[in-house]
Amino acid sequence: MLLVRLDRLDDAKAQLEAATPRDTLTTLLLATVERDLGRLDLSTALFAEVWDESLPRAAGDAQAKADCLTALNGLLHNSRESGRPEEAEPLLLQGLEALPAEAAFFHLQLGKHDAEAGRAESSAAHLKRAAELDPARYGAEADAILSQSRARAVGCQ
Repeated sequence: MLLVRLDRLDDAKAQLEAATPRDTLTTLLLATVERDLGRLDLSTALFAEVWDESLPRAAGDAQAKADCLTALNGLLHNSRESGRPEEAEPLLLQGLEALPAEAAFFHLQLGKHDAEAGRAESSAAHLKRAAELDPARYGAEADAILSQSRARAVGCQ
């Protein structure tokens, strides 16, 4: 979207809203534009629409899975930015159950979430599980988060 790259977000929003019928890609783009305009509640509603629509098909449909993960990343971002991190955990647990092939990703995200919430034991368990399931993709990142958590814990003593 050229209008987004030119930072003409209101113009991009108007064009996206005019698209009929609105497909998943259009909804994801509109959610991103709303987020960038600072309208996190509307952005969250749009990302949630894609999440709810795509998740039931995601295990057997590569595009639905990609749409789900894009929507999830938007929802996680919005929950942090809006000061509502508690909204993230149910989504991550739902994703973990619905997409077992992506378990390493979801465990890594749960580990990050728990680390930010100060739940060191739960965080460590999820991070270790992510590293076990997919060491090539998530091992280094999980180890780095675990090291940061340990350093914070030592500093608090």
